[in-house]
Amino acid sequence: MTHFKKKLGKQIVSEFPVYNHNPFWGNDYVGMTSNGIKLYLNKEIIFCDCIIALGTILPHINMGFSGGYKILLPGCSSLDTIKSLHKFEPNQRIKLWETEDNYYRSVIDEMNNYCPLDFLVNVILNKQAEIVDVFAGDPIAAFESGKKLAKKVYNSQIVRDSDIVIVNMFSRENESFVGQILGLNAIKDSGGTLVMIAESGIGQVTHYGTGNFGKFFKNENYLKIEKPEKLNKQIIFSSLPDRASSDWWLEDNDKIIWATTWDEVLKELTKDYPDGAKVTFIEDGGMQYDSSLNIEI
Repeated sequence: MTHFKKKLGKQIVSEFPVYNHNPFWGNDYVGMTSNGIKLYLNKEIIFCDCIIALGTILPHINMGFSGGYKILLPGCSSLDTIKSLHKFEPNQRIKLWETEDNYYRSVIDEMNNYCPLDFLVNVILNKQAEIVDVFAGDPIAAFESGKKLAKKVYNSQIVRDSDIVIVNMFSRENESFVGQILGLNAIKDSGGTLVMIAESGIGQVTHYGTGNFGKFFKNENYLKIEKPEKLNKQIIFSSLPDRASSDWWLEDNDKIIWATTWDEVLKELTKDYPDGAKVTFIEDGGMQYDSSLNIEI
C-alpha cells in the first residue's frame, strides 16, 4: 500500500479498492497485432466502461519514450504477450530513444484498435521528480504532444572522452541498469571506470519478461549485457546491494565492485587515479538522453 499511497495519495487508497495487474492469469484475448503478437489484456480493464490511464513520459532505450499506450502493452498484458513483444528479430533494429520508425512503438500504438483508452494523462517531470507539464485527452494526440516537449526537456549533451563516468539514477533507482548505455558512451576509448548510483531501498525491478531468477535458470528472453572493451571497471553504489540483479549489469558480473558507502567509491577511484582524472557526472540517467548518440540495437 505504501507504493499506491505514493502514486495516488492517501485519500484514494483509503476510499477505493486499488489492484495490481496480474500477468499470469485473468487476461483475455482481444486480437493480434500486424506482426503476429497475440494480445491478452487484463480482463478487468477490458470490461470497464471508461478507461483512464495515468503515466509519465520519460526516455526509454527501446520504446523511444514511455507513455501513451505503453501502459497497456506491456503494462497490463499477459506474460506471454509481454515476452512476445520483447522477442527481437534481426530486421527490427531501432535507434535508441527514437519513436519514429520504431518497431516497439508502432506495435504498442496498435492497442488503440483493440482496447482504446477513453482518456490519457501523461506528465513531464523535472530532476526532483516533480510534475512540470501535463498532457491529457486523446491517447495518441496527448502522447505525441508530450513527446515533443520531452525531447527538449530530457535531451542533454553528455561530456564524453572521460576517465570516470558517474551516473545517478534518482528517477529510476529500481531500474538503474538502463543508465549504463548513456554512461558507457561517455567513457574514453582507451578505457575508464563507470560508477552507477543505484540507491534503491527496494532493490532492482523484478522483470519477468527478460530477467533471470537464479544462476542456473536463464530466462529465454534474457537480456545479455556484455562488458565493453573500454570498460575497465564498474562500481555500483548501493547501501543495500541487490546482488541478484548482477546479470542486469554485466554478463561477466564477477568484475562488478559493490560499494555500500560513498567513501568506498572514492577509495576505489583514488587508488586507480592517484593523479586525478577527467570526470563526467550525469545527474539523472533515468531521464536524460543524448540525441547526438547514433546507437542502434
